[in-house]
Amino acid sequence: MNTTLVDLLIGLLSDPTLLFDTFLILHAGFIAAIYKVIGTDFGAQMVERIVSEFDRNYLENKSGEGKQATNLMSLVAQLYIFQVIGANLVFDYIKLFLNELSEINTELLLRIVKISGQQLRQDDPSSLKDIVLLLQKATSAVGENTLSVRTKFMIETINNLKNNRVKTGIEASSISAEHTNRLKKSLGSLSNRNLKGTEPLRIGLADIRNTDKKGKWWLVGASWKNEKVDEDSSRKESQKDRKKVVDDDETILSGQASVDLHQLARENGMNTDVRRAIFITMLSAADYKDAHVKLLKLNLKKSQELEIPRVLVHCAGSEQIYNPYYTLLARKLCGEHRLRKAFQFVLWDTFKALGEKGEGDDYDDRDEETAEAIPLRKLVNLGKLYGTLIANGGLPIATLKVVFPLLFSPLLSIS
Repeated sequence: MNTTLVDLLIGLLSDPTLLFDTFLILHAGFIAAIYKVIGTDFGAQMVERIVSEFDRNYLENKSGEGKQATNLMSLVAQLYIFQVIGANLVFDYIKLFLNELSEINTELLLRIVKISGQQLRQDDPSSLKDIVLLLQKATSAVGENTLSVRTKFMIETINNLKNNRVKTGIEASSISAEHTNRLKKSLGSLSNRNLKGTEPLRIGLADIRNTDKKGKWWLVGASWKNEKVDEDSSRKESQKDRKKVVDDDETILSGQASVDLHQLARENGMNTDVRRAIFITMLSAADYKDAHVKLLKLNLKKSQELEIPRVLVHCAGSEQIYNPYYTLLARKLCGEHRLRKAFQFVLWDTFKALGEKGEGDDYDDRDEETAEAIPLRKLVNLGKLYGTLIANGGLPIATLKVVFPLLFSPLLSIS
């Protein structure tokens, strides 16, 4: 289903004619809504396709005849506005276009600045200063006298943006701004749902282009490859052996000295700042009580708190043997109703991935190989985790009724 939807959207948005801003805003808002509901699987696939399509059209349309590259770059800027992607991908493209001050690059830079310039300045002003320095070097290398009027206008616009002197007319028109604000309010109303995409994807341009060498680290369960595998293979194996979280304080303290938790978070597909913070908090805690206190100190928003069960279940499933630390922490977290429901949703997602059909569910479109992709070790660990939670009252037995409605309906009626 995801692939078909991505193909349809790419076909609409890579039109050879210049698309209206309102059209791009509407579809960017739609992509943001789907990303929030479905999560990283859709968002990452969409961004990868946009990058690959842009690269192909950018090389083919350097003459400026077609507008596919311009439309796709405008979409990238809009997706940044709607918090589907982070600022790093946009800045990567800006740096790429500054390598050569051609007409097509000038046009693409102007589109980025027009749509997302102010947001870039708010999110990362230091990177914007670096961009201005690169712009000055590129200008001096070419010679200011040889620049076209349009390129000079682009340079002036970026300098004004750095100095916060951008005029309102240079930003999106009032109609476009109204459409953007309206869609942002609609997306904000989704916060009442069980969202899976609560943070922008922090994927860089190099990450997407080097997937054949490094793997898709931003996808949970995808392979991740280190650039120094040959040199550091033995050291990394020992690091992985020491990553397990146990209740023994001395083991934790000795393991932290040898494990880079930030790199470990990337290897485990923690692709947003919130997920990385939760992951590092869990793996650096002395015990489950310490982890619970540290998680509370993260001061997460309500929608961000729902990432805690997902990260915890991923960590529990990734252990070589069942680790009761995660069960103790999960039981502590299940004291809060919202998190208890979130643990149920994660379990139901696992059942769906295995091809189980609940009452009224239809998984005909699901990939038949999905179940085979889940290791038996992970299923055993999750079975022990959820079995213990249900046996100890952390989760109600009704959690399983979505999979076995006929089996559990007599029990539920008696209770």
